[in-house]
Amino acid sequence: MQLLFMEDKLKRWFQSNESRAVEGWGLSTATLVAGALLLSLTATAQSEPVSSDSAVSPSAVVKRTEHRQFKIPLTCSGNTCTYTSTATPNKQRRILERLNCRYTALLPGIVNFTTGDLKVMTGSTAGATVALLPAFVSSVGSVVVDQTMDIEVKAGQTWVITLGLNVGIAQGAGCTVIASLEILE
Repeated sequence: MQLLFMEDKLKRWFQSNESRAVEGWGLSTATLVAGALLLSLTATAQSEPVSSDSAVSPSAVVKRTEHRQFKIPLTCSGNTCTYTSTATPNKQRRILERLNCRYTALLPGIVNFTTGDLKVMTGSTAGATVALLPAFVSSVGSVVVDQTMDIEVKAGQTWVITLGLNVGIAQGAGCTVIASLEILE
């Protein structure tokens, strides 16, 4: 229901703003923005159902917000590295804003980044998922992921990072996370 409301709202916004042209492209700003957002919403609707508990509760009152930057080590096994956070404490929520990770292949060959995602988990059930894309892959096996995001992790939820390579043994993986911690009433 919420998804349909957002899609309708975007369509109305698109219709009212389609006259703003992007110079030289022949496309309007509204066309580009609305198209990208509708595509994103459609992909979300096809990949996972939207439930009422996935929306931010309007009754949640934020007492204070703490902005944090911290480093996390990933555990590597074979060609994959992972990290699972601790659960967000009661009366708190984390807003993940940026993720910068690096890792290397022990046996470099033609190294390709094969998988990368960040999933918000409620128990063993995956919720919101962000595809992580490489910002840099070197010929000697180093991979850098640098991704901005706006992901809410509610009380009781964890988040999981998974990064993988096509060849070699992944090693030396770590990430820097920029997040806001909201203390709720």
